[in-house]
Amino acid sequence: MLYVLYFGFCLLASVALGESCDLKRLESLSGTLKYDATSLNQYQKIIAQLDRCTTDQDGEDIQKGVLLRRLYYRSGIIQLSLNQGLNAIESFEHAVDGDDSFSDLARSRLRKLYVEFGMWDRIDSSDDTRRAFMDLERSARSRWAASHDHSLIDGDLHKLLEISPSCLKTRSLLLETLFHRLAGSLDVLIGHEIIRNYERLLETHGSRFTLDKRLHIYHSLAIIQAFILNTEPTHLRKCLALDMDYEPCRRLALLNNKLSKINPSRSEVLDPDVYGFGNNAFDWHKLVSFYLKDQTPWIRVARRYKNNYELILAEVANAIEQLLPRGIVTGRPNATDFTKFIDMALCQAASESATDRVSAQPFCKLAMKEILPKETIEQLHKSAKKDGLDLERILTETWQSYPHLAIYMIQFILDSRKGVSSVVEDKLYHFFQHQGLSKSSKRLIQSLYHKLSSMIRIRRQKQQQRQGQHQRQRQQQQQQWFYNQQQQHQRQEHTVPPNGPRTDRDYYKILGIPESASSKQIRKAYLDFTKKYHPDKQGQLSEEEENKVHEKMSQINEAYETLYDDQKRREYDQARSTFRSGSTNQHMFRQGSPRGGTSKFGSNFAMNFKPNFKFNFG
Repeated sequence: MLYVLYFGFCLLASVALGESCDLKRLESLSGTLKYDATSLNQYQKIIAQLDRCTTDQDGEDIQKGVLLRRLYYRSGIIQLSLNQGLNAIESFEHAVDGDDSFSDLARSRLRKLYVEFGMWDRIDSSDDTRRAFMDLERSARSRWAASHDHSLIDGDLHKLLEISPSCLKTRSLLLETLFHRLAGSLDVLIGHEIIRNYERLLETHGSRFTLDKRLHIYHSLAIIQAFILNTEPTHLRKCLALDMDYEPCRRLALLNNKLSKINPSRSEVLDPDVYGFGNNAFDWHKLVSFYLKDQTPWIRVARRYKNNYELILAEVANAIEQLLPRGIVTGRPNATDFTKFIDMALCQAASESATDRVSAQPFCKLAMKEILPKETIEQLHKSAKKDGLDLERILTETWQSYPHLAIYMIQFILDSRKGVSSVVEDKLYHFFQHQGLSKSSKRLIQSLYHKLSSMIRIRRQKQQQRQGQHQRQRQQQQQQWFYNQQQQHQRQEHTVPPNGPRTDRDYYKILGIPESASSKQIRKAYLDFTKKYHPDKQGQLSEEEENKVHEKMSQINEAYETLYDDQKRREYDQARSTFRSGSTNQHMFRQGSPRGGTSKFGSNFAMNFKPNFKFNFG
């Protein structure tokens, strides 16, 4: 280290004295230097000595030139490693005059750097890449100037930056289109894209920018970070590091410092874990007092505002307006992530501070309109009123970004005067369980969870009561059915039918069995029908339907009683056989009955009796 310092002192002394070049010593010293950032300063000192010292012989001039080109080339390599592309170009340009290997290497490096930085004036006009780039750039600029429609040139800009990623003019054009897009939506993705592109420019061209330009860039990026992205404005510190007296950055720093003492941390509002399970130590009353109740503005301004909330929103709107291209901002800017955060914090304060509920509660509806798309709000209301479809999805997505808004939505649903359907209750309960909110440290969440649990418990108790009542009704119906069947069976056993077997009914068809069926088959068919028409199998029936079932079972019982008894079955089969073979003479014998009826042997008994005697008249 002492040697290096001593060598540096000797170099400065030799430059001042204009000594002749000690090429042997300088070449020996350069051979000890490494390809790293710590050696760059020593390379530059040796180069400065060689540029100023004189040589006495032609051979020394050649040796000096070779040494200079080698040192410039190595300096350029180190500068490239430090992302100092423009400095590397200057170093390589000093190394291309010879015909040695370092000159060849420098020319190769320069060709790539010229393309990367878009220095097309230093590339031969016949170069195909140069012609293609310049034609495409002219076309893109012409279309942008005519319409200012970024969609017409986005693809071309992407191609141009693929060819020349460090081209100042092309990236500046891209930034111009991004600011126009930002003016239309204040979208966070566009804000991130602007920051990324400006940081790339500062990295590649920052050393060539004026101080004022760098201060302006840092201030612009700090506004985007603070008021559009709602993140820590890290570029504000870089601005103040360049110039502590730069007024735009000083004023922004004052506001940022003030809000850091008033606002909750971003995690307390935006992080579901911190929100739902944190220690809840923040002073929410202080927040509401600062924004809505304090009569003294946080900073002296010419115009009078109702409260600090309106003052700060006006400052944010003015800062964003100054940031965007002139002539394209109309009216008050859309809500940004910063203003959404403030509104959401005030909404949260309504549930955290009882004394501030009335003044802070209106910000819940405002935040809901700012954060959720109109279509999502409509889906939420529809789901809450009807089938609960998409309800849990909407709540979960909202919970991940703005957890208190999700809880506010649940509170709104449960407080509905029209009541909540059982489906919606179950959806809400599942959401609480899935997010683990039964163990939340938040009083509002616990209150809503207990309210929902109570609603579900009462509903289930009523369901159990209805089920018990229904079960008792079914038991009564079942008992009545068995009683009716028993009475009917007894009547059929003890009453002698006056008319014998009925041939107008096909008992085999009623039981669904063949005429050759055995007693076992008859019994099985009867039991199957009994099970089929059991009251427990029928459910709730109308009076007409119950009558039909009773009529059906009456026929089944009648068929069973006739066919299962061998004697009755023979009589029935005999009567049916006679009925089928001679039914045309049936009514002739019925006329012999004084009553027009039938005998106790059945309606077809006369058909079974064939006269086989002669009348004797004497």
